[in-house]
Amino acid sequence: TVFSGSGVLIQSGGSIKQQSCSDGWFITGYTTPFESDYSGEFITIVINDIEREFRQDFVDDVNIEGWGHTLSGDYLGSYDDMFFIGSDPLDSNGNVLIIGTVAVDPTIIEPNSNLIIPTLPEPWNETIFLASDVGAGIIGKHIDVYVGEGLAAVQESFRITSQNNTVCQ
Repeated sequence: TVFSGSGVLIQSGGSIKQQSCSDGWFITGYTTPFESDYSGEFITIVINDIEREFRQDFVDDVNIEGWGHTLSGDYLGSYDDMFFIGSDPLDSNGNVLIIGTVAVDPTIIEPNSNLIIPTLPEPWNETIFLASDVGAGIIGKHIDVYVGEGLAAVQESFRITSQNNTVCQ
């Protein structure tokens, strides 16, 4: 990968193509919280006619982040005011979330596009991101980067959250 001027060159499958870049992007991070990191009171949630107990503060964060790793070892998901249980955290298209997935406004960035954000701190500034997720709060020049699971990921999310970034696609 070579960054040059207002564009970036990405070698992909043996070919090199010019990428266009734009400024003024707001970058945030999102994570999958671990229920074991929470200490709130337990509440009961009914999922597919089965009662499950989770910590309230964990459920609150799952409602924000989308998924959380439960004390039972599975994942609690939240979407459209409904809860789901799964074996992995998923993006809005049902794909397993991987570090480097980004949520974008699909009217601004074409779904399944590759992006580079050279203004982020290392190693994110050289990461090729996949725009495979969307979120209700991701509007306009806002990108939400999936940075992983647990408290270390939360800290990384804080580290990359910033204004006035350059995005190349």
